[in-house]
Amino acid sequence: MEAKNLILTLAIFILSYLALYLLVGLNLGGIATFILAIILLIVCGRLLEKTMKLERYSIFHLVRSTKFLGIFDILAKKYAVASILITDIGLVVGYGIFAYTLLKNVYSRKAKILIFLAGFAMQTLIFLILMPVVFGLVFNVLPSVHVPEHSASAISGLSNYFILLPFLLSYAIGLGGLTLLALVAYSFNIVVAVLGSLLSGSPGSELCSITPGATLIVPGINLPLVEGIIALSVILIAHEGAHALLTRIFKVPLTSGGIVLLGTIPAGAFMEPDEKELNKLDPVSQSRMLVAGSTANIMVAWLALLLLVGFFLLTSSLRSGVIITQPFSDPCNNTTLSQDLLPRGLIITEVNGTPIDKLESLVFAPGENVSLTTPNGTIYAAADSYGRIHSALAPYRLISSSGVGVIVYSYEKGVADVGTPQLLLYYPGWLGSFILNVLGLTIVLNFIIATVNLLPVPLFDGHKIVAHSLNSKLIMSIISGIVLIAFLLNFLPWLFR
Repeated sequence: MEAKNLILTLAIFILSYLALYLLVGLNLGGIATFILAIILLIVCGRLLEKTMKLERYSIFHLVRSTKFLGIFDILAKKYAVASILITDIGLVVGYGIFAYTLLKNVYSRKAKILIFLAGFAMQTLIFLILMPVVFGLVFNVLPSVHVPEHSASAISGLSNYFILLPFLLSYAIGLGGLTLLALVAYSFNIVVAVLGSLLSGSPGSELCSITPGATLIVPGINLPLVEGIIALSVILIAHEGAHALLTRIFKVPLTSGGIVLLGTIPAGAFMEPDEKELNKLDPVSQSRMLVAGSTANIMVAWLALLLLVGFFLLTSSLRSGVIITQPFSDPCNNTTLSQDLLPRGLIITEVNGTPIDKLESLVFAPGENVSLTTPNGTIYAAADSYGRIHSALAPYRLISSSGVGVIVYSYEKGVADVGTPQLLLYYPGWLGSFILNVLGLTIVLNFIIATVNLLPVPLFDGHKIVAHSLNSKLIMSIISGIVLIAFLLNFLPWLFR
């Protein structure tokens, strides 16, 4: 790349990230911000097309290369057996006993039993350790996640639900099957809301208050910009790298590979195998190659979790107890429900001069003016007739320096609706927050990408895997249609927010 084009390319990247940052700060609302961000990224993509000589594919651009493909040949020779074994365990984790239809003629009876036991053991660890951590980290690293009103009982019920699932369903249908059931079940709630809106004669009246079940992931919009790009890059490298490794293990040539850009944001990655040679592979080999991506993402999530545990243990003195407010907002008219509520995202380090970790109670004299210390100064909130300030704070996150916290969802008439204790962390310095966000996003997004990619939806890896397993075009078409409709329905509430 010429020096002039290199300077222009760097300038486009820097200015686009700055523009995204400023756009988010305008608080235009989710839909408007998203549309403007996409337009901005499309314009940046067209500029990069000229400076970097990129290949355009719809609104995306491909950064294509062949220079690194030899690495996969080396890895394929050294780790072929281990890689195939890991992906077979991944098939069990992803699809439970349904994986037997693919593996029944591959191994001896004893080997199959060991592989399925290993897969079931991994499923158990995922549901007992990884999944609860993911749920806890969502509130730490995804600033776009809003706590819905009166949802403590629902969240607690959800936690109990997922505790039982490993013993009831995961061994039978795997992570892919459970994700499918959750998607379809939530879409049913959305359909009920649609019917309620139509019957009330006010279209959207019910949908505007229901939380969307799915969202697009865009760094700078609903993810921290830098940390989001780092986490997504790790995901893409692991996912597509695993596909490429299995492709070479099965002797299918790779013609090229690279990154998919939406403007200046990594939106995907690709490895292009020789399609003719790929189609000659048997269904088992194709399924192994396809599930390798999700398997790699789960492995990366575990690795990032180990790093997070190490970071957590080494930084106990750096954490502090805080209260972080998240007032209710009315998605139907985008206004705050009560003028008494404190700003969303307000960080409170002391109450009446007492550090949060040392607070014994949040009960005061009725009407007392309570001082709240924040990083930007002191503000005041009046205690209600019950001597509490919960009504001004809720919903809020009460985080201790130990890393254990709770979410108080609402507070009415002296009774708090409190969620179950979970992993909640806060670091006052930028470096601690940065590392937490990078590791947390790597865990959360790898897990989400791994599970969603197992769905039998066209263009997802799970579509071909399930098709190979069922071996019935009619049944596959019905399942794909149902899941695709459910997937789209989960996005529907965004149109009314």
